Amino acid sequence: MKPLRQLIPTGLRLFLIARCIAIGCCLAALPCTVQAQRTGISTNLAYWATTTPNISIEHQVAPRLTLAASLGYNAFNFSNSTTTAGVARNPKLHHWKIMPEAKYWLCRAFERGYVGVHLIGMRYNVGGLSFPKFLKDSRYKGWGAGAGISYGYQWPLGTHWGMEASAGIGYVFLRYNKYLCGSCGTLEGRHSYHYVGPTRLQFSFIYYLR
Repeated sequence: MKPLRQLIPTGLRLFLIARCIAIGCCLAALPCTVQAQRTGISTNLAYWATTTPNISIEHQVAPRLTLAASLGYNAFNFSNSTTTAGVARNPKLHHWKIMPEAKYWLCRAFERGYVGVHLIGMRYNVGGLSFPKFLKDSRYKGWGAGAGISYGYQWPLGTHWGMEASAGIGYVFLRYNKYLCGSCGTLEGRHSYHYVGPTRLQFSFIYYLR
């Protein structure tokens, strides 16, 4: 499988990471305000852009520490197509992914910036898609597990609503079977891959339960 990090130039990745760190340091220096949120439920709009329904729940366990768990599940089939060579293609992005995370808030829980550590577990059956390019003529079925670090920031939108943005990088071990697309039934080989790169991109709306 072609690594996803090849889709993003190295210089651009380093620039974005450095920019996020610089912005985070500036925002963290701002004064805190009083808040009383303890538990929040959110959904990641960036993840919805891949047609994947998802939900996350987060709870405060200390003045500056929260624990969260997010789940995404995609069982949708896209419209079948036929290549110019007459080969049938059955595009799909079937997968589930769970991501537990611990967040240390630089101000207090659910307010301003935080650094996080997350774990990743997933199973997938994807292929026949025009983007990324390596999915166009192959199907991949397998599982993955890994971990990463992230930085995020949260803005209050009222007593019960908030907005959060975050990004993270890490490592994921992938084990998969690769199939030739068409009917997507011909096994080409069994592989494993060590991925290092972006593992998290979040732009979420949050509802605070209390």
